[in-house]
Amino acid sequence: MSYVIDLVRLQPDVDPDAAYRKQSKATEEELRKTGGDQGLIDPGKEHAKQQLARALVTSHPTLRIAQPDFAELARVHSIDIPEAKRRFRNVELNEERYSIQITLFDDAAGVSFSFSGAFEECKKAATLLWDCLEIICARGGFSAFDPQVDKLLSLDSDFDLVLKTACGRQE
Repeated sequence: MSYVIDLVRLQPDVDPDAAYRKQSKATEEELRKTGGDQGLIDPGKEHAKQQLARALVTSHPTLRIAQPDFAELARVHSIDIPEAKRRFRNVELNEERYSIQITLFDDAAGVSFSFSGAFEECKKAATLLWDCLEIICARGGFSAFDPQVDKLLSLDSDFDLVLKTACGRQE
């Protein structure tokens, strides 16, 4: 089972849960209309994604930045390579041992892990994931929403809730 946390930038001085739900619905509508095309390249957003990826790798050297196969993406989508580079410019980081995947988009991000095993190992995976969430939120200006518990997370106090939900109870 994969455990997913959505990361979004929310406007200040609004109800965070309502703002997340509104933004999530708008994002779904946009994906339906554009087919996932992220639009024009914003150099500032590209730079911000790269800086955030570097910060994550610096803190956790076991994270690896995935190198997309733009030629294959171009072939599969019947487009040329420059168009594939424009369309598929999200940054993906992976941590193999715990099956953690982090995907950074222009205005959103997502983290997931699908670790199954002993509770103590699952706790290590969740701890690494949580540290990555703290970096993404602090440096990227994101808020974390956990669809499994249907709640905007407080990174100061919700680790045990996520741990229990993701890994089950202690053995």
